[in-house]
Amino acid sequence: MLAGEASDFQSGLDWYRLLSNSALPEPAAASLWVVRKEGVPVVGLPVRRSADKFGCEVLSLGNYYTSRFAPAISAGADANDLASLFHTMRKQRPRARAFLLSPMDPDSREYLLTRAGLKAAGLAVFPYFCFGNWYLPLTAGASSADQYLAARPGEVRSTLRRMSKRFGTDGGRIELILDEPGVERAIAAYTAVYAASWKVPEPHPDFMPGLIRLCARRGWLRLGIAWLKEQPIAAQLWIVNEGRACVYKLAYDSQFARYSPGSLLTASLIRQVIEVDRVHEVDYLTGDDAYKQDWMTHRRERWGLVAYDPSSPAGALLLTRELSASLSRPLITQVRSWAGKLIPHR
Repeated sequence: MLAGEASDFQSGLDWYRLLSNSALPEPAAASLWVVRKEGVPVVGLPVRRSADKFGCEVLSLGNYYTSRFAPAISAGADANDLASLFHTMRKQRPRARAFLLSPMDPDSREYLLTRAGLKAAGLAVFPYFCFGNWYLPLTAGASSADQYLAARPGEVRSTLRRMSKRFGTDGGRIELILDEPGVERAIAAYTAVYAASWKVPEPHPDFMPGLIRLCARRGWLRLGIAWLKEQPIAAQLWIVNEGRACVYKLAYDSQFARYSPGSLLTASLIRQVIEVDRVHEVDYLTGDDAYKQDWMTHRRERWGLVAYDPSSPAGALLLTRELSASLSRPLITQVRSWAGKLIPHR
């Protein structure tokens, strides 16, 4: 059977239903392609088609809400099964000029088999960098939250000591909402904080409330709210699934930055996932933001695959442009190096 959510909450049908129904411009363009052996599914690839006046592309079923994508591939599947799938997909009309699958774990079996399958299907494949991913590996029972926090940078430890006292003195408290009974109140508080934060409004306003409800229903919800008396001033959504705690969304009201409510929330949620949930990893998901290095200890990368169909006129044109760009990059790098040596630094 296909693992799906056993590897990541973003690989399950519940996630894809939510994403398709609330955060994609054309839900009807989403599809799930399946390879079966003797009637048993061995590969599942969720994708969507995007069309314009020049043709269409096949994209992984995701968008900016997606921090990791992977096809579901059983232990008995191999690259030939992926190649068979992509051969079939190439026959679909209108023919896709390219396949774009991202963001993926470049060290994963799914990534390696997908890349090999695309090549075996006759497509020209190019990997590309998406973003850095900071994370904290934890061995079972190896440390307490106090030990973890004691190892943070001195500035972080000082901030937690000072702000915890100030926040509490001024009527502040931290609340963790973990289940369905408190979910609607949690959504209201999260929405209020997000609206008051520096962040741009959500392009799909139904997605985050839907995700919070899904997490509550599935037992994944770890939503932290910092309250100053009766006003929510910061919120963080963490998702715990299969031993991983994923820091999915965070926001705070900047007029209360003097309390460092984000740091206080992070410390509280860290304590929850280490000492109660006993996770083996905390994952900051997307991006190389400097503050993540204060809390996490390791970095890895997420990469994508773009595969051009050379039998498609538009695909052949894109492939030619990709090859030209690939050839020019070393020259550009060399010219910049020469310029750096010739032009004196000021």
